[in-house]
Amino acid sequence: MTLDDLRRLDPRDIGSWPVVPKLGALLILLLLIVFAGYWFDWKNQLEELAQARDKEQELRTAFLDKQKQAVNLEASPWLEAPSLVEVKATRLGKDSIILNEFILNVTISRPKEEAAGARPGAPAAPRAAAPPKT
Repeated sequence: MTLDDLRRLDPRDIGSWPVVPKLGALLILLLLIVFAGYWFDWKNQLEELAQARDKEQELRTAFLDKQKQAVNLEASPWLEAPSLVEVKATRLGKDSIILNEFILNVTISRPKEEAAGARPGAPAAPRAAAPPKT
């Protein structure tokens, strides 16, 4: 098939075209549909997916930080004298699911800095000068 044969093809009667130009036209049409799908639909979804992955990473980091703090109760500024009183492990059903029960006694209090009215980690506010005696 020559270039002259391609010029003579009638775009209104694609059914009479030879197989090779039909396949070429179908391939071009397929590529246009895939590009249009990406541009109008998938692009936004891919951006949302990337944002969701970033949010997942932030939440995972926050969870791990909170988990570390929960594991180390003695270092918490909010909890005083945590003590683990009783731990029970029980198997449930035929699936051998292990259920853990525990009792934890704690006293909740404000950190000393916050109880004094200061934000934790903030420098102490300067005191006002005493009024002059008259």
